[in-house]
Amino acid sequence: MNKESTTTEDTKKTDSMMSYELETGRGKRDGPEQTILSSAKEFAAYIKGDGFKLFIAFVLILINSAANIITPFLIARALDIYIAHGDKAGLGMLLIQLGSLYLVTVVAGYSQQMLIGTISQRTLFRLRAALFGKLQELPIAFFNQNKAGDLMSRLNNDTDKLNQFLSQSFPQFIGNIFSIIGIAIIVLVINLKLGLVLLSVTIFLFIVTKALTPWIERQNKKNLMTVGNLSASLQENLTNFRVIVAYSKRDYLRAHLEEMNKTTFEAARRAGSANKIFEPIYDFAGSVALLAVLAYGIHLISIGQLTLGLLVAFLAYADKFYSPLRYMANIFGTIQISAAAWSRIREIFSMKNNLRLTAGELAAGEGIKHGKIIPTPDLRMELNDVSFGYEGGGMVIENANLKFEAGKTYALVGPTGGGKSTLASIMAHLYDPLSGAVFLDGKDICSYSHDERSKAISVILQDPILFTGSVADNIRYGNDALREVDDNDLKKILDMKGFGEVVERFDGGLQASVSRASGGGMSIGQKQLISFMRAILREPKLLILDEATANIDTVTEAILNKTLDALPKDTTKVIIAHRLNTIKDADEIMFVNGHHVTLAGSFDDAISLIENSKRNS
Repeated sequence: MNKESTTTEDTKKTDSMMSYELETGRGKRDGPEQTILSSAKEFAAYIKGDGFKLFIAFVLILINSAANIITPFLIARALDIYIAHGDKAGLGMLLIQLGSLYLVTVVAGYSQQMLIGTISQRTLFRLRAALFGKLQELPIAFFNQNKAGDLMSRLNNDTDKLNQFLSQSFPQFIGNIFSIIGIAIIVLVINLKLGLVLLSVTIFLFIVTKALTPWIERQNKKNLMTVGNLSASLQENLTNFRVIVAYSKRDYLRAHLEEMNKTTFEAARRAGSANKIFEPIYDFAGSVALLAVLAYGIHLISIGQLTLGLLVAFLAYADKFYSPLRYMANIFGTIQISAAAWSRIREIFSMKNNLRLTAGELAAGEGIKHGKIIPTPDLRMELNDVSFGYEGGGMVIENANLKFEAGKTYALVGPTGGGKSTLASIMAHLYDPLSGAVFLDGKDICSYSHDERSKAISVILQDPILFTGSVADNIRYGNDALREVDDNDLKKILDMKGFGEVVERFDGGLQASVSRASGGGMSIGQKQLISFMRAILREPKLLILDEATANIDTVTEAILNKTLDALPKDTTKVIIAHRLNTIKDADEIMFVNGHHVTLAGSFDDAISLIENSKRNS
């Protein structure tokens, strides 16, 4: 093989083995740790649709801040000019001006809050929609390596943290920034020396903030991680509560959840302490600045370089300057929480689907250059020298060469853990092989889009997955051809396919309710009947039955096997089974064990291979 093809194969292998584990997965980050500024730039992409409204909100915040900044200066004028000279008319006019300013702050503040509230909710909608879309793009390996509870925490809790920051802390943060900058400018203009005294303490605050920021960020990220772990543990244990009851492990569950709750509490306590640490520091700095302004201001008055009114204004400005800083000390914790939440959300966005999708693959019989494999014409599916292993584990399938013809039935047998389900997942393109190639109808399976692959290949699992709704809703699921078909027409289609007897097994027929995602209230057999109808009505080119009849009685199994007659004659069926009576009629039997796939030949030869494997194990 030439250098080009070798490099391609090595890259493919690396991509296929990429970890999808959040927090600890290799390859999950495509750059250095994100700073708050860079995170804000990325998050801003979800606000773009409301850019004009956000601009108006900024203007209103600026107006509000300007009104607050002007107020102390007007009070200083009242003391030094109007009150000192007994100018009642001028004082009355100034009071009208102050009242107008206060009215402006009320109107601007309310309008800005309404705008920001609308923007934050729309941003939350866009962000969650983008997350849902990203999760749908990721392969099965991602969901195998991450807990559903943690993903739910990222989707709900972490996005809500960002929403709270945008709707509550962000406008106040911006307003305080405007106020701080405005006050800094005006005090330096009024009296440079006293202004420098007022601002001098900020140097100390900058040094302390810079030193403590990384520690606070770590504490907040740990807090969010423990919340995610608690959510994942609750989801896992409550979903499997029947097993806990059956094995009488309530005491273990109680102790486990108490430990998880304690860990979450400790992390939250440490994060809360970290987020509040700036408050007393900023309070102390504000008090020091106020005393310094008062002492030096009295000195300036004594030498005739400052008026009493301006000293009062400076004292007011000192309070207005350091009060926002004190408030920003509280906001700073929220910023850190939001940055940690965005970091966890960004991890999902940075994930890339390692399933290869290529365009323009050559059809069967056409020469493929650069060392690529040439598929055999007229086969439904072909596996050519396929090898595969999971992340962090050894090889499961090695050098498999298999051919599946249209319209035939194939059986995969072998011991538990031998690789049968893994082989089926590769055939359904849920995973890419580490080496070799898989062809569907003579084309590289990677050249099919996800929709094309889904229409061509259906998989029926041992544990059927149902969704909340009716039986009819679950039969229509994933079938675009049935999307607009009402229940009456669907019943006619099912009768034509020979499913009339099957539908009668449900109390309420197609309108029978599936109460929750696990199909509560229905037997395993009923769930599997729905799963079979859903798959068969799709009329796939390749149908894979992965232990699909393992947990049901022989009567229901006979009904299910009868439903397979409704498939098109050219549909290829691949049956994975432990019960050998289910594969007697297979056209070809394949024995999967020890990383290898062996053509078993006859039914009796398959039994011999199974017996030999039991004796050798």
